[in-house]
Amino acid sequence: MDRPPGVTLIALLAAINGFASLALGVATLMGNQLVYSQVGYGPNRVSPASLVGPFADYAAWALLLIGLSIGALSYALFRLQPWARLAIFSLLASISLLTIVALGWGIWHRQWSVVGVGAVKLALYVALGRYLGTPAVRTSFSAS
Repeated sequence: MDRPPGVTLIALLAAINGFASLALGVATLMGNQLVYSQVGYGPNRVSPASLVGPFADYAAWALLLIGLSIGALSYALFRLQPWARLAIFSLLASISLLTIVALGWGIWHRQWSVVGVGAVKLALYVALGRYLGTPAVRTSFSAS
């Protein structure tokens, strides 16, 4: 069966994301300090690596692992492996829960930009989940 165009797009975007994570992980292992640099606006800037607390020293290895995982998922999406669709659903559910927490934080702290971006992200996750649940997409994954 032919791969639905939306699945091809999702797989392609995942491949790009996986490659970017791998490249950043390799660059970090080679001495690049981007993940350890403070980013953002205002006085509360933090480095992305500091978000994982005591594991910040292992940020490069985490990026490599994430890149490889996303790459494998992308390949499975291209191949219409049934487990890939379920993995995407699991990721969407997890990310949606974290986004809801961020929305709550944004409302509590009156950070309306966080609320706006979170609402758009949540709508995108719901739309992706609905798309992956359509009969045509379900059938394409089960027929492989």
